[in-house]
Amino acid sequence: MKAAVEGLPEDRRVLLATKAYTILTIPTVVDRTEALLDALQDTSAPTPRWRQVATFESAASCERERELALQSFEGDAWRVRAADPDSEELSGENWKAFQGLSACRKSRCAPESAFSAR
Repeated sequence: MKAAVEGLPEDRRVLLATKAYTILTIPTVVDRTEALLDALQDTSAPTPRWRQVATFESAASCERERELALQSFEGDAWRVRAADPDSEELSGENWKAFQGLSACRKSRCAPESAFSAR
């Protein structure tokens, strides 16, 4: 980790340190986890580097499924928040719910041809 950070230009190191500090000062573990997972998603990566989850017959069916998945993850996250809002620890299952929520929020429907360049 240290080598990776040292290899970054100074302005990127400052930005990284600022993001890390901001996340670490968030008062609840759920909110810290959510902020960390959102920060880790690289939406600027070229589409061929994205992970293809499924294929759909149309862009509309893809978007419909994406919305349904997002609603499901949001419901799971809401239940975790409501169960113990002051908890300082997340179970593996609860961590996965927030991983899914973060990934789903940042996911996009893309033509299959965007992935064929692998």
